[in-house]
Amino acid sequence: MILKFNAHQSPYYAGIVLLVIFVLGMLPLSFKVSLAIAVLTHSVYLIPILIFDQINNMQTFFTNNFFLGSILVTLLFWRQMDQRRLRKELILTNELSEQQAKILEYSHELERLVEQRNKELSMSEILLDALFENASDGILITNIKGGIIRANRKACELHGFDKLEGMNMRLLEVPSGIAPWEERVKQLLEGHPLVYEVEHYHKNGHKIPLEVSCAILEINEQKFVQLFCRDISERKKLQAELIYSQKMESIGIMAGGIAHDFNNLLAAILGNVELLSMHEEIPDFCLQKLKDIEQAARSASQIVSKLLDFARRKPSQMVTVNLNDVIHDSIRLISHLKPDNVKIDLNLTDSSIIIKGDPIRLEQVLVNVILNAFDAMPHGGTVKIETAVEEKGSERNVRLSVSDTGTGIRPEHLPHIFDPFFTTKKKGRGTGLGLAVVYGIVKEHHGKIDVETTLGQGTTFHMRFPLIEEIPKEVQPPRHVERSKHPNTVLVVDDEERILSFVKDVLEREGFNVIATTSPTEALEIFKVLRRSLQLVITDLVMPEMEGKFLIENLKKLSPKTKIIVITGYPSLAQEVSVEAILPKPFDASKLVSTVKSFLKN
Repeated sequence: MILKFNAHQSPYYAGIVLLVIFVLGMLPLSFKVSLAIAVLTHSVYLIPILIFDQINNMQTFFTNNFFLGSILVTLLFWRQMDQRRLRKELILTNELSEQQAKILEYSHELERLVEQRNKELSMSEILLDALFENASDGILITNIKGGIIRANRKACELHGFDKLEGMNMRLLEVPSGIAPWEERVKQLLEGHPLVYEVEHYHKNGHKIPLEVSCAILEINEQKFVQLFCRDISERKKLQAELIYSQKMESIGIMAGGIAHDFNNLLAAILGNVELLSMHEEIPDFCLQKLKDIEQAARSASQIVSKLLDFARRKPSQMVTVNLNDVIHDSIRLISHLKPDNVKIDLNLTDSSIIIKGDPIRLEQVLVNVILNAFDAMPHGGTVKIETAVEEKGSERNVRLSVSDTGTGIRPEHLPHIFDPFFTTKKKGRGTGLGLAVVYGIVKEHHGKIDVETTLGQGTTFHMRFPLIEEIPKEVQPPRHVERSKHPNTVLVVDDEERILSFVKDVLEREGFNVIATTSPTEALEIFKVLRRSLQLVITDLVMPEMEGKFLIENLKKLSPKTKIIVITGYPSLAQEVSVEAILPKPFDASKLVSTVKSFLKN
């Protein structure tokens, strides 16, 4: 637009328009600043014109300027609003970008956390699964009805199956007085955890004793039963051994008491038979009957001796011994008893198998077991004797096995074979004490004994004894024997009148002056008065009024040099007292006389 003046034409309006375009479009200024710049610039245009030029139409000039100014202000305001809008959009866009960046970062962090949680969850699942599968107890998870949903490796191993899933607990349990499954589940649902013992069937048909603890599991509002099953076969075995040992100990105590009473009776019988046999006037018929009585009494004495062995009342002489040597000695001992159709096969280890034991009693063990093997093979067969060294951790044992190819042992007889007086032999062929004595001797040697048998194929006895590493030297303590003069008077004390009478008669026949009493208290009073003339005391140990041990202690207090011979059915008890000689019951007159004379001579 060209503004015409008197002398010339001026590009006034064109400059204003260009200015507005520049101010509105090029400079991102605020409304006030833009307006100030526009007014200032417009003044720069306007003032020279007003000063140097003459305006022909002032009204038109001002109208145009007002119009242009209004347009400029309007455009400036519009531009300001647009800039504000753009600025807000820019801020929002920037904030949105920042939020998007934060969201993206949070998303990445969330993904990382989710991945980490998934790894941890996966690791937890692996650990829980490993814990479940490798648990030492069997673990079963069932539904309420008893259907097995999951079972670990140990549970499958206990029952002999590759997997138990799909089976039912009712089929595995042996119905043996335990509450039905439904009642147990009812108790669990009432909040009472259960621990009980039960037998389960194994795949091969035998029964396994288990201790089961169970509780309710609730997962996603579904209820399950969790069972922990522990094999208690070893515990049951140990309990059975303990009960058996206690029973054997009780029987042993009873047997020891019976043996003591029998020894007293047999001593009286044998002594009186011998005294009667010394009379010359006895007819031959009566003499033969006396010999029969003596033979029967001696047979009874052998049974009593076995009872004492079983009751462990005879002391063992423990020394270091090579078990292989004991085996060879035992075989030589029974060589004359071996049937012609029986073969003995030895498979002995070359290793040194030194144990602590009593060779005589160990021979007794072997002889009893081998003779049983002979009896189990009436039509012949093979007895195999084997030794081997076994190591389990720090424990080292020697295993002695005696096998036969005989008839075997019936299952119903197996639990009773070590019971005293239990026998399957015909009447008169055995006392039933052989294996009971074997059991007692093995236990006395801190050993173990177990049996394997198959009906119709044979039986094997396994005996295990602790090995000793070094062979200690056996030191025999020096024996100091007091010498004494020949006694003129002997004091005899025994609560059994028959034995007392027998000893008195025998010694008086040999020329001794005998003072006899059944009362230990009376004997003590007699000794107080006559101790200077008494040079020998013969006493029993087990007496109701006073134990022989206390009598001996009192006698020694009164006269420490007093010589004492103990007559007893309990040789092991005599080891606890200080005496010069021990004479086990039953004994005959010749044994009594030889013991007394030998003692006095020494």
